[in-house]
Amino acid sequence: MLGILDPLHHARCSWHRFYCQGSSLISKVQINEIDKTLVVHLPDIFQVLSWGPFNPGQTKTRCLFNHQLDENIKINVPEIFFNLKKILDLPENAVGMLTAAKIKNYCSHFIQSGPHWVHAIATVGLDNTRTVGEAADVDSTHKPDHHGTINLILATNSLPELSGQLEALQICTMAKTRALIDMKINSKKSGTPATGTGTDCITLASSGEVEQNYCGMHTRLGELIGQASYQAIKEGIKKIS
Repeated sequence: MLGILDPLHHARCSWHRFYCQGSSLISKVQINEIDKTLVVHLPDIFQVLSWGPFNPGQTKTRCLFNHQLDENIKINVPEIFFNLKKILDLPENAVGMLTAAKIKNYCSHFIQSGPHWVHAIATVGLDNTRTVGEAADVDSTHKPDHHGTINLILATNSLPELSGQLEALQICTMAKTRALIDMKINSKKSGTPATGTGTDCITLASSGEVEQNYCGMHTRLGELIGQASYQAIKEGIKKIS
């Protein structure tokens, strides 16, 4: 039986609780909302896969973050990271993303079934929605405009290997697209059904404690990843619609 989370939001810190068969369980992922930065503390050092601007690629950490940019600020990634590390006491190996969406509107969804748990945390902005394959807006891919943006953090105690982690990114992306289609969100450019925004990012964190690596849509783990991602993003869309 699945237990599904209704998040308990606090001003600076929250632990997340869900109920399953009459018992109360708490997610081990700790979320801190500090000014315009969402800091996520994992219960241990996890493997992390991300294309966010701060420590991108394949790495290991127990600290993730999502930082809201001020309007019209010039993006200088090293300077932003230096300042955040100093102000928030972030570790050097923290993995982070940028957004123009309001951090205070973040949505969180936790599900556990059997030995597997999955926790999705999303911020949603829709000012730059696009349909995949549309004509580009800029000549350089190195200087994107970060207005809008759907950022997703997905943490799980499964997926010990890179192949499974890559498959999970696919499931997260499909869940995001499903949420956009179900909520009837269209591209700002063409008016066709949106499949994302032009600046979306996903950060996947996995401990591999549970040695299940396959997470396709026929598997229970794939179901959990898809449902948690879908619900967090859908709730994020509802908050700003």
